[in-house]
Amino acid sequence: MYPEDGETLAMYVKRCRILLKLTQSEMAKKVNINTQSLGKIESGKTQSLNSKTRIGLAEVFNVPETCIDAIKFSENIYFLALSASFILLE
Repeated sequence: MYPEDGETLAMYVKRCRILLKLTQSEMAKKVNINTQSLGKIESGKTQSLNSKTRIGLAEVFNVPETCIDAIKFSENIYFLALSASFILLE
């Protein structure tokens, strides 16, 4: 599940959780963070993620970690990271 154009980190995480049909508590367990931390991410109160959370989200959403990291910056960086991921997979 890749981010959509213009999607913030908060919007992306919440959209993916809902698509996976997970509660915040279930999602937090899968990512290995507490429910309050996930709530802060989804509400936009958390804008930067530590590596443990980035890795956990990437694994749950089945995307490269660079994809999660790039959402914090701009969509241009996201596309650059996505392109680099495809190059690495070839």
